[in-house]
Amino acid sequence: MLTGGIPKYLQLLTEYPSIQLALQDLAFTPQGYFTREYQRIFTSHFGKNPDFEAILLTLARYPLGLYRDALIEKAHLSAGGQLTSHLRDLESAGFISAATPFDKGEHSRHIKYMLLDAYLRLYFSFIKPRLKKIRSAQNPNLFAALSQTGAFHAWMGRSFEYLCLQHTNIISRILGFSGVDFTAGPYFSPARKDRAGVQVDLIFDRADHVLTVCEMKYSRQPVGVEVIAEIDKKIDLLEPIAGRRTVQRVLIVRDKVSQELARSSYFYRVIEARELLQVAS
Repeated sequence: MLTGGIPKYLQLLTEYPSIQLALQDLAFTPQGYFTREYQRIFTSHFGKNPDFEAILLTLARYPLGLYRDALIEKAHLSAGGQLTSHLRDLESAGFISAATPFDKGEHSRHIKYMLLDAYLRLYFSFIKPRLKKIRSAQNPNLFAALSQTGAFHAWMGRSFEYLCLQHTNIISRILGFSGVDFTAGPYFSPARKDRAGVQVDLIFDRADHVLTVCEMKYSRQPVGVEVIAEIDKKIDLLEPIAGRRTVQRVLIVRDKVSQELARSSYFYRVIEARELLQVAS
């Protein structure tokens, strides 16, 4: 969630007795590797092209993603072929992702762009805004304090969603349909006059006429029955495009769910994060 599984980053982390100590030293000190990694990335990949940086900075502010027109407006960019080329370059480098809802064709213009790279999301959210404080080296416990904030916990929740989106093959194996042809990704539809907008964390559109709707929750406390109303609302909004498909509900959690939720049998399957790691290894 913090490094995107980059081998060099993981190697650096393993040299410390804890993740908290590693992040403090590597990301929140003047000479820390992650403190300076952003400049290395742009020097080597993009030559400090301001348009690339504008795209990434803007997407960092909108973790649910932006449609192309909104990205152009908020990043103050010019529409046209050069922007298309920039977006394609950033996607090829693994820095951003371009998602299309499962009910839209491959060449649909209904595309959302999201900041995919885990390190860049960490950098833009927590390192860059504190560079002045970091360079002053006045707070040796900056990350320890930061990691207790609501903003950091919300960021971790979104990072957990990205982690799952990048490992749909593992989720399909756990659920037992990896042998079935499918497409997978987030689903989103803007609000209209006749219906509310909807965003679903992850949907598998399967060749066996099943929609597997996945909700991801990264919580230190067991996830409770309140999640049921949230999922019911989303599934109601999906009904017009679900057609005759069977809808299968799946919950992916950091740790546990409450006994009440487990007894409800609302979800076809609850997947704990440790299962993802076990299958991946």
